[in-house]
Amino acid sequence: MAKVYWCFFFLSLFFLFINSSLSCLPEHEKALLRFKSSLIKKTTISLPSMLQTWSSSTNCCGWEGVTCSVHRSSSNSSQPVIELRLFALANGYSMVNLSPLFEIKTLTRLDATDCGLQGEIPAKGLLGLSQLEHLNLSMNDLNGSIPPEIGKLSNLQFLSLASNQLTGDIPAKGFLNLSQLEHLDLSMNNLNGSIPPKIGKLSNLQSLSLDYNQLTGEIPTKGLLGLSQLKELYLSKNQLNGSIPHEIGKLSNLKLLSLASNQLTGGIPAKGLSGLTQLEHLELTNNYLNGSIPSQIYNLTKLKYLYLSKNSLSGTLSREIGNLTKLKFLTLDDNNLRGLIPSEIGKLSNLQALSLAYNGLTGEIPSSLQWLSGQKELDFLDLRDNKLSGSIPPWLADLSIQVLLLCGNMLTGVLPPSLFAQTLSIIDLSRNELEGELPKNIGNASSLNALILSNNNFNGSLPESVSNLSSLLVLDLSNNFFSGDILPAFKAAPSILSLSDNHFSSIPMSMPNASLHHLTVLELRDNDITGELPLYLAEFTSLEILNLRGNSIGGLIPASLSTLQNLFYLDLSSNQLTGEIPSELGNLPYFMQVHQNNFSPLLEYYFVNMTVEWKGNKKHVKYTKIFVVLDLSNNQLSGQIPSTLGNLTGLKSLNLSFNGLTGKIPTSLGELKHMEILSLAHNMLSGEIPQSFVKLGELTTLELSNNNLVGRIPMGGQMSSMANPDSYANNSGLCGIQIQVECEPAEAPLCLDDDEEEDETWFSWEAILLGYVVGFWIAIGSAYFVGIFDPFFRPKRSS
Repeated sequence: MAKVYWCFFFLSLFFLFINSSLSCLPEHEKALLRFKSSLIKKTTISLPSMLQTWSSSTNCCGWEGVTCSVHRSSSNSSQPVIELRLFALANGYSMVNLSPLFEIKTLTRLDATDCGLQGEIPAKGLLGLSQLEHLNLSMNDLNGSIPPEIGKLSNLQFLSLASNQLTGDIPAKGFLNLSQLEHLDLSMNNLNGSIPPKIGKLSNLQSLSLDYNQLTGEIPTKGLLGLSQLKELYLSKNQLNGSIPHEIGKLSNLKLLSLASNQLTGGIPAKGLSGLTQLEHLELTNNYLNGSIPSQIYNLTKLKYLYLSKNSLSGTLSREIGNLTKLKFLTLDDNNLRGLIPSEIGKLSNLQALSLAYNGLTGEIPSSLQWLSGQKELDFLDLRDNKLSGSIPPWLADLSIQVLLLCGNMLTGVLPPSLFAQTLSIIDLSRNELEGELPKNIGNASSLNALILSNNNFNGSLPESVSNLSSLLVLDLSNNFFSGDILPAFKAAPSILSLSDNHFSSIPMSMPNASLHHLTVLELRDNDITGELPLYLAEFTSLEILNLRGNSIGGLIPASLSTLQNLFYLDLSSNQLTGEIPSELGNLPYFMQVHQNNFSPLLEYYFVNMTVEWKGNKKHVKYTKIFVVLDLSNNQLSGQIPSTLGNLTGLKSLNLSFNGLTGKIPTSLGELKHMEILSLAHNMLSGEIPQSFVKLGELTTLELSNNNLVGRIPMGGQMSSMANPDSYANNSGLCGIQIQVECEPAEAPLCLDDDEEEDETWFSWEAILLGYVVGFWIAIGSAYFVGIFDPFFRPKRSS
């Protein structure tokens, strides 16, 4: 063996020496340098090390990634480039196109994986690469359709265009001439249309990958029959429909079959499976398959991976499952399976992961699983959401399990102390009927990352050893009957601490441990907590969710909470908080920005479901940082609503109801244009509803009842649709179409009141009449004095 190794070593050195001593053709060197110059620099990162050797001052056959022919010509010392292997150049750069590389007509191999290539595949350039045997352009940004000219590469044995942005159909004619092709990978693109039946002409094909596209139609039966050499068939993550053709059993060399995440219907073809005697990997997950699991599956004794989850399979698990002794992964979750878990499952000595979750399986956890304790293979056991009963067997501690998921069953009894003496990383026993106190040795589980025991009947106080869980990230003990003090001094830096719906009584007023600085979620709602809010909460700089709802916490709201940079969910409702709402809350950093598409699960397994209280109902919201919430309702707060709350433009829900708030509603609240829920009910607010509310374009729920509001309810925007009379009830001075109370007509825009106007009118007519009388006598008097008019003049009689 050593001789073979040294022979290979010296042979490699020989070819390296030969290649470095050659000089490539000048036209090939120019093409390569043009390709290098087409790099578009995107960052300040220096040129990739591979291309740093590409210089006109050095021998191009010695450039990294370049291989020249080793066959010397007596007439010409320059040799053609025959292979290019370019990898991972996209880190900081992108390429304009492939054209310079396609000028090298002597290429037999071209690898350009993850090079940031853009644009379409140059169809004309392909025509010149008649000697090409290996073409890999995967993990780039190529777009457009697959050119039919690719079928001219008659010597091609390997073709991968995976992980690009290619569209259009699979060109059937384009592949007809690729009779030498052994590997075809078009996965992770945007290809559509159906799988062409003529693909069966590729009779030498051993691996076909069309997964992660948008292909439709049925799996072509005739096309499959021509692929007699096929060993791997990937068709998952498409939109294929119809049934699985039983002719698939003719592919007797098949080792891997993946049809997951399509729209396949019907049953699993029994006859088709019987011919796949070499099959090692079968994946039919996430389809619409029904019926029972055919017994022929249990004859595929070479199977290592069997994925049948997320279908509508029914019936029971056969005892024949014990025949599949080479199985490493078995997932049958999310089906309609019933009955007991067969004891023969303990014969699967190579099993690493077992998932039977989301079925209707009954009985106890089979004791035969302890047969696997000597193998030290099984590290993932998922029996969630079945109807399993009995207690948690102590022998589970003898297995090598790292992830134990038994939640959502009907398990009873206490927690076996042995469970915390092994190397478990995740334990989820929530939603069962377990009881008793936590074992005192719980702190021995030094590898534990997540302990989820919610929705059981556990009681007592937290053992001091909980603080020894040095790897703990998630602790969820909610919905139990625990009591005593909370916030133990963890040695770990947990991210999620949920102790809601228990009987915990107090929060320590001094910082329990600096490790809590890393808390992301602190859920203490619905306990019996008294005292005041500790000021150190503002030091939990990573906090995103703070929920203390439903306790008996008194005192003031600390203004320092406004410094929490990442906080997006603050619920202090249903307590006994007093004083005014700190105006500083209008400076909460995350609240002051509008957020979109910001889904941020803390851990892959654990998701927090937030609950927003609304008019006696609960609105469940997924853990998404888009839904920004401030809830201070059901307290004893007084004073005015701070106008600074209008700065919180990212708010989705604001609830200040059931307090003693006074004064007017700030006009600035109309700037919260993305708010969906606004409740100011059951306060002592006065004045009018601000006209600025017409700008609340996303408002779906408005509650202003039981205040002292007056005036016309604003019309326009979403306010026109806020027509539930209950939302405005017990505000005697309100009017408007929304509550069908007619407002009085608008008054004339005059400065004087009615009495003053009447007085002014009377005075004006009186002055006019008096003016006429006085003027008349003045005119008469004037005429008399000038002799024009004599009141005593008598005309003379004629004689």
